[in-house]
Amino acid sequence: MSMSETASSLQVWRETRLRRDAFSLSHVVASTLASIAPAMSFFFGFALIVKGAGVAAPLTILTGVLVIALSSPGLVRRIGAYVADQ
Repeated sequence: MSMSETASSLQVWRETRLRRDAFSLSHVVASTLASIAPAMSFFFGFALIVKGAGVAAPLTILTGVLVIALSSPGLVRRIGAYVADQ
């Protein structure tokens, strides 16, 4: 790596680095809530699933896991193609 390449890569690193106080408290809270929302919806919705399914609740959960597992490869391919186009 030449000296000019090193200097330009260092400049790119400095320009793309996250600056101090770039996010406010509301940004951090919104990001955190968006990350945890799917887990919390399952946590609070589980009682409704069990009430509706009764003794078949474990089968209902296993069916959901199977559907997610089978649909994941297609989702990953679509996301990969979208990212590659960017």
